[in-house]
Amino acid sequence: MRSPSPVPAWSTHHPRRSSWPERLARGLARLALGGAMVGAMVGAECSTPSTPPDEPDADTYEERAIQEVNRTLRPTGTGVDASQIAVEAKRREDTVPDLGTQLELGLRPEHMEVLLQLRTILEATPPFRSVDSLREQAVAARLPDVRVYYAANRRAMVFVDAQQQDAASLEQALAGQLVHVFYDQAPGGLSELLYEPQGLLDGIRVRKCLLEGHARLAELLVRHGSLGLDDAARAELDPAPQHLHATLTETPCGAGAVHLYARHRQGGWPAVLKAVRTPLPSTEQLMHPSKVDQDFPVNVALPGWPQDEFEAPDPIGKATLVYEDVLGEQTIHRMLLERGTEPEVAFLAAVGWDGDRVRIYQHESGQRVVLWRSVWDRELDAEQFAAAIAPKGIEPRAFRVERHGRVVDAVSTDGPELANRLHATLSAVTNEPAAQPSDATSTAAIEARGLVR
Repeated sequence: MRSPSPVPAWSTHHPRRSSWPERLARGLARLALGGAMVGAMVGAECSTPSTPPDEPDADTYEERAIQEVNRTLRPTGTGVDASQIAVEAKRREDTVPDLGTQLELGLRPEHMEVLLQLRTILEATPPFRSVDSLREQAVAARLPDVRVYYAANRRAMVFVDAQQQDAASLEQALAGQLVHVFYDQAPGGLSELLYEPQGLLDGIRVRKCLLEGHARLAELLVRHGSLGLDDAARAELDPAPQHLHATLTETPCGAGAVHLYARHRQGGWPAVLKAVRTPLPSTEQLMHPSKVDQDFPVNVALPGWPQDEFEAPDPIGKATLVYEDVLGEQTIHRMLLERGTEPEVAFLAAVGWDGDRVRIYQHESGQRVVLWRSVWDRELDAEQFAAAIAPKGIEPRAFRVERHGRVVDAVSTDGPELANRLHATLSAVTNEPAAQPSDATSTAAIEARGLVR
């Protein structure tokens, strides 16, 4: 047996036996380390893969198209669960009932009634007698171009004469509709995405434009293979508006696509998803990048309906408020175009919007009374808008317009007497907010750059 090595005489170190608490601590540490290693090995065997499992074989042409486009969109963060999508094939003429619902996505029935009423007051063309006739014309305008659409009410992807379509064009359109599916499959669905807390039309327009803008980016991704777009391809973000019927057919929304494209260039697809989920406060900011996070809409106040004095010899009469809303720059711009206003004039009349409020009253006489107050960045903007909505024909309920500085009041009644009395009430309480020089500067710069859509 080999003798243990002696401890050098010059050393003052003497080996010490560890205490039992130290030995216990080291034992527990080794046990924990061993458990972690085993757990890691087991986890590697059992963990869920980071990519979705292989999709089942597609049985139809339409199902194969969904799977192919879904694979393209998955790296953008907008992949969907294709197994939860019903697939339908329809002839073009059988899609009419669905398309009306598609065009009015996010809007309430009263929005449609008010848009129709405003079109009538502004003498827009073509004239419509009812919401149904307006809807029919809007659907007829869109019908020839529809290839595929997502029917959210039954979670179905509807292919329109799919076998007769060019495969590449169909896949591009399908990409946009799969974006709709993506948001519908998220918690809350499309209803939550388009929800505007106060139900204001301008806020709903922003949300719908962002949805359609994201859909447009997906279409361009499938068409070009990436979003590194050249000048010609970037022009496809914001195509010229067509078939303007109460702005219903204005999809895709070019302003939404341009805004999201800028976000994509800054932060990729995560920035796009964030921008859709955190909508801008107005269509003004959506339409003008220089206004983003700089020019915020003001809260426009209107006085209440005037109260008659006791036993007044000429009472104005009682009225009940039935509707209140904020229209916003985009709706104003589109309605002026529908009115037949020249594009440059419509652009100048809508730019510089700082806020508005429209109220509709049911008067005891049976007539509907429309009060519309808007506030503008500069007096010049107010002048341009007032001129753009002034009566132009024989419409008896055309707006009677008055301007007070940067405030424009428009009143629509059955006759001039009631309108004049209401204007007197409005002019006594204009509540003009303080002007913001930076807002005026950005508006002047936008106008100087010339006509943009």
